[in-house]
Amino acid sequence: MKPLVKFSIVCVLLSVFPLVVFSQNDTIPKTKSNKLYFATHIFLGQGFTNGYKPEGALGVNIQFQGEERFGFGFDMSFISPESKGFTDNPPANLISNYSEGASEPFSTVNQNGAPYSDRFRAYSLYISKGFKPRDRVVIDFQAGFSLYQMKRSSYTYRYFPRINATSGFFGTSGGKAPYVLVNEIEGSTTFRVGAYFRINSIVRFRKRTVLSLSPFAHLNGEQSFYGIQLGISFGREYKLNILK
Repeated sequence: MKPLVKFSIVCVLLSVFPLVVFSQNDTIPKTKSNKLYFATHIFLGQGFTNGYKPEGALGVNIQFQGEERFGFGFDMSFISPESKGFTDNPPANLISNYSEGASEPFSTVNQNGAPYSDRFRAYSLYISKGFKPRDRVVIDFQAGFSLYQMKRSSYTYRYFPRINATSGFFGTSGGKAPYVLVNEIEGSTTFRVGAYFRINSIVRFRKRTVLSLSPFAHLNGEQSFYGIQLGISFGREYKLNILK
């Protein structure tokens, strides 16, 4: 099953489950206002990109939302994954021009392919609509577009062969096992425009404690990334009015 299909299934389950399990909120008429409530959401979780190792993903989400739970905001997401072939210290037998009898250091590359890591950043503008299946619970759907920034770093390896120990008047000295130094070479930065989606399942446990579970996706034509995060919300009036 493709990663994007899996992500879509998770999003549907996370959005539908609270709506089915929790009872509907009371229907007592309430006086509404046009006031916007401000909140900052901080997310930390796991991010995924095709062809890379899973990596931690950080998100900062700024949101303005009215009492009808229509809103808009700005999202910043960061992930720095490494290619699956990257390693800080490759075994000597995977080095392309490795020679067991080498006596001098030499530069080389890993046989598994040119290793690299990327720094992904996405800056997103979105509109949102929240649904309240019960008191203190809101399922907030966010969609918009992203300015997607990618900066790739490649790596070269410098191999240092074994240094044998020597015996002297004061005993044995020196000696070192083979080791590799890794040199990072930063490449150019590219920009793309893509789509942004997030489903934020928000729960207020106490008057001042608001946590969330949030699958997200940044999709574009070059390299998309997605994941799931836990979050915490800041904004006193937002907590009291949107989630009351």
